[in-house]
Amino acid sequence: MGVLEDWQVTRAELNEILETRASARHPAESEGENMKTIYVVTSGEYSDCSVHVICLTRELAETVAAKINAHTNHYDAEVTVEEKPLAESADDVHTVVYYIVEIDADGRELDRRTFDSWSCYESPIETRVGTPLYGPGAILARGVSERGYDVALKAARDALATHKAKLADV
Repeated sequence: MGVLEDWQVTRAELNEILETRASARHPAESEGENMKTIYVVTSGEYSDCSVHVICLTRELAETVAAKINAHTNHYDAEVTVEEKPLAESADDVHTVVYYIVEIDADGRELDRRTFDSWSCYESPIETRVGTPLYGPGAILARGVSERGYDVALKAARDALATHKAKLADV
């Protein structure tokens, strides 16, 4: 299983988590960190993800991606460029613990769990994401935080309140 399945989150939710981390938005500029950045040319998702080439500049990676995209048929996944930090030592990589809390429509906690991930970015930086979940299931909102269950629970309840306000047209 991958990160998305382990966390039980969608790719959009995971991207939102990463985008809310200041260090994830600007890896080379985070908290005095001077990590080098590489550009990974990829296509596909999940178990069908392919890394085509790693480049030292964004310009080169975008040129390579455009060249590959120009010579593929409509069945192939679009080739994209991802920015990643380059670890130059094992000390550059550390574990990040994410706390996940799920609640029902009344704000009662249904589940809590943690997920460990490896990162080259500075940590801890607060990540609060609350996501209203739709459908017939009992879970209505999920909160994720690096700062503990209480912060994740607050994020989930904030998301639930926002969702209820939208439904009530407030």
